[in-house]
Amino acid sequence: MTDFMKALDDCGFQDLGFRGCPFTWSNGRCQENLVSEKLDRGVASLAWLDLFPMGMVKHEISSAYDHNLILAHLFGEMTKRRSRKRLVRFEAIWVKKSSCEKIIEERWRVASNVGGSDIIAKIKAM
Repeated sequence: MTDFMKALDDCGFQDLGFRGCPFTWSNGRCQENLVSEKLDRGVASLAWLDLFPMGMVKHEISSAYDHNLILAHLFGEMTKRRSRKRLVRFEAIWVKKSSCEKIIEERWRVASNVGGSDIIAKIKAM
């Protein structure tokens, strides 16, 4: 599983999590011989998450197959929307704008009150 998670990370994919039954596969046997596992998952790139910020994965139980259905809801559910932090990315073209340096200096001064010399705290505060 560690190698799988590393491969996802190397490719820039994130596990989308899920709603519904935690298992995606079952051997279909009776209670004492029943084996259920989470074999399948939904993953996406950051570009996909930017296009579909409310996207989610839902596991639906299937009586016809040994694997449950995995449904991707691109726009979330209308009844329950989960909140996801909006990603802010730096665009290189911004530095060409005349106001860029002034904005950065101003925000850096405000952020200086947050964590002293901790650069990560300053950047997050900006």
